[in-house]
Amino acid sequence: RMFGANSTSVSYENVVEVCISSAMSQIRNLGSDQLQELLYSDEKLDAIIGALPQVRSLPSEKETDLAQNKSLAEWNLSQQPRLEQLKKQVKEKYDKVNELAQGLTSSQSQFAQISNGRSLEVASNLMQVAMREMDEEADELAIQFKDKEIDYVSFCKPFLSKKNLAHKRKVKADRLTEMLQREDQPNRLEAFTRPISMPSGVPSAAPYPDISRHSFW
Repeated sequence: RMFGANSTSVSYENVVEVCISSAMSQIRNLGSDQLQELLYSDEKLDAIIGALPQVRSLPSEKETDLAQNKSLAEWNLSQQPRLEQLKKQVKEKYDKVNELAQGLTSSQSQFAQISNGRSLEVASNLMQVAMREMDEEADELAIQFKDKEIDYVSFCKPFLSKKNLAHKRKVKADRLTEMLQREDQPNRLEAFTRPISMPSGVPSAAPYPDISRHSFW
């Protein structure tokens, strides 16, 4: 029989009160020697309490533990299907998260490659523009010197400096272009070696006749 928390507490208190009343009734009937012996012997007191009908009717601690363990085992068995279902759902979600993580890693790698290629391309273009600007400034100095707008001293050192800087920028631009070409080469090879799909209905046989079947002599 199951009881709520309040009813269990009230029932337990009632049992204790009844036990105390019964024990006191027995103790009142004892003589002075028996009371003296009871005062110094816990075994006698335990025997009186254990002999009470209310105490003897209570289940033993071992029986209570067995009943609780049995109830817990039955509950665990009843929850096993739900536990297996939850484990399956967790595994599916983990696999999904792992798949998304792998896709994200692949996307990040592709984005890094594209960004690197674009960065090289932008740097190469900027370097070529800077090279042309320096060449144009050097050419402008040469025109001014030719038209005698500036003297040799004002022309020579700035002209050589600008030409030298333009040459360095050209070397850097050429290196960047070479790096871009090396990175783009695998993509071109892949596109070149990719098989061409034939339209449906087109025969797969060679369009030329078999020469071995014909004799020219």
